[in-house]
Amino acid sequence: MPQEEETVASPSDDTSAATSEATTATRTPQFEFRFSGQVTAPQVAPRRNDDEAKEGESDDEAGEEEHDPYFEPLVFLPLIDIITCEEDEETLWSGRAKLYRYDEDEHTHEMEWKERGLGDVKLLKHKVRGSVRILMRREQTLKVCANHAILPEMTLNPHTHSDRTWVWSTPADFSELTPHEEMLAIRFKTPEIAMQFRESFNEAKVIMTEYMEKRKEKLHSASTDENTDVDELEKKVDKVALGDVESEQ
Repeated sequence: MPQEEETVASPSDDTSAATSEATTATRTPQFEFRFSGQVTAPQVAPRRNDDEAKEGESDDEAGEEEHDPYFEPLVFLPLIDIITCEEDEETLWSGRAKLYRYDEDEHTHEMEWKERGLGDVKLLKHKVRGSVRILMRREQTLKVCANHAILPEMTLNPHTHSDRTWVWSTPADFSELTPHEEMLAIRFKTPEIAMQFRESFNEAKVIMTEYMEKRKEKLHSASTDENTDVDELEKKVDKVALGDVESEQ
């Protein structure tokens, strides 16, 4: 029988195979990526915990306090007591409001309502004489925009277009250098505040009625003329009441 031949790999075959693999590897292109410059990662400060942050803030505050400069003032100004002419009066009522006056327009020469000021309006009663006046100052500047006595014949009339506005007239308002007859209107924030003002205003009228009656008795007793006219005497009483307001400016 014919014998089967065995194929035996010779060392030369291994060498040739290795050579072919090396040749194939040499022929295969090798791609390499390189950067021309170096990329530097951003520098990030180490993160501190809450305790370290608090300690740092306390150190900064301590440093600011230590380096706080002090400058000696060149002039020392003495404290001045501001006299408002309200020291001898007690406040019966006070509230915030906006005041208007009925005046003639400079260009059209027509009568219209002009805003006079925004601030606190007060009803003040004199502690000695017992007279009552209305006083209002503009906020921030504190300039007087209403200052007149509350007379018994004064009436608060509601405004036609607002339920929180009152209109009245005064024969002499002393907010300016010279007294003027004025028609004023005052508007409050709510109708409730407006009603409170009206009630206090009417109470002030009762107080002024008693005050003027006492002044009339004093003038009558001091008068030696039996033929003194009653109307003239009442005019004198009105002038005295208005004069009290003028002296309190």
